[in-house]
Amino acid sequence: MIHCQSAPLRHNRFMTRESTILFQSKDVLVRAFLSDRRDRVVVSFDSFTDNPSLARAGFGESFLTQRDIDCILILTRSNLWYQEPEIPEAIRAIAAVTAGYHRVFTYGSSMGGYACIRHAHALGATAIAFAPQYSVDPERVPEETRWPQARRIAFQPADRHPVPPPEGAFIFYDPCDRLDRLHARRIAGDIASTLIPIAHGGHVVIAFLSEAGLLVPGVLALLDGEFDPATFIAEARARRKTVAKYYEVLSFRLRDTHPGWSIALARHAVSLSPEAGHISQLANLLREQGRHQEAEPWARRAVALDPENLNYRYCLAAVLMGRGERHESLALALFLVAAVPDRQDYHRLLAGIHRLRGAFPQAFRSRLAAFRLTPRHSSARRRAARILVMDALRALPLLGGAIGGLGQWLDRHPSLAAPSLFQRARVRGRNRSRKENRPAR
Repeated sequence: MIHCQSAPLRHNRFMTRESTILFQSKDVLVRAFLSDRRDRVVVSFDSFTDNPSLARAGFGESFLTQRDIDCILILTRSNLWYQEPEIPEAIRAIAAVTAGYHRVFTYGSSMGGYACIRHAHALGATAIAFAPQYSVDPERVPEETRWPQARRIAFQPADRHPVPPPEGAFIFYDPCDRLDRLHARRIAGDIASTLIPIAHGGHVVIAFLSEAGLLVPGVLALLDGEFDPATFIAEARARRKTVAKYYEVLSFRLRDTHPGWSIALARHAVSLSPEAGHISQLANLLREQGRHQEAEPWARRAVALDPENLNYRYCLAAVLMGRGERHESLALALFLVAAVPDRQDYHRLLAGIHRLRGAFPQAFRSRLAAFRLTPRHSSARRRAARILVMDALRALPLLGGAIGGLGQWLDRHPSLAAPSLFQRARVRGRNRSRKENRPAR
């Protein structure tokens, strides 16, 4: 049985002591909270984030320090899946410290889970990973498309090899998520792993477990060597109907096939736990169904609860654009682009708002920025090219009105879109060239 009541927290030295810096560069920081004990240490890898500051808290920092657990926290400025050139040096600095411990664990979720699986061997560690990726390199896992910016990463040679064997690996994942299931099985194909499937826990399965009251006792059981996978899985299933995250995940998965059920499930999630993430999900679903007036108060509520979260600001800006509001949505979009310049969806949002305002030259510039961030040789890039061409034509002052009408007509006839015409012309030219260069018989 998994007991959700953990030992009461006590004031400890970590709450009043500064951390020790083990490694620091422009883009990577390694901080440590260490004691004189040498029984166990946890090395945590931070997750994907829109906050580039290295002064932020590390992954699991409060959980570990409040429980007096020695920990080493790795933070990076960019979301490069720990492919920064100085990462090997940082890992060596960590290994020099962990070598003196009896038991070492790596700990991370999603991007951080990828790193904790990959680097556990070098640290002599047991990996505790939540929804990790085997790789986001399109040459290794072409099915993975959730992070388009990953296609621009220069992957280190080590990423192209099988996962080196750690002391052990515990992988928590949602088997109903096709891509997370694929990654978990690929990892298990390389190394001996204990897979812990949490059905409908979602990609952020760690949030599901936290809300179910299973994360803390589960991780502590792993650190103490007392974890029972079968009991844990059964307990997660028994508790899921009281977990808002469960209904949020179901609502997201039903949004296309059963939109009415999707909204009802999202509302139920909010009723169970009115926190910003569930509220923003409801606002997004309403927005996708064109119900912008209903979505606006929910989107504003999510931003009010967590104003630092850029995803919630994006949702509000998109809702306002859908309502035809031009000023506040523009201010929000400009803020998002300035905060994270390499997010193509932020540039696309800004382009849409500029088009709503009739500012076609600005819309073209934003659309061009989004196009440059779109992965090459993808269907998304072809669609982006078509929209870019139309925005370029709309930006011509003398043809703006006529081209705007042409753009609307092409939107209703996508098979006649500009890239298709260009592609057909290119094929005709290629065939003509081949005929001209064919040797005479």
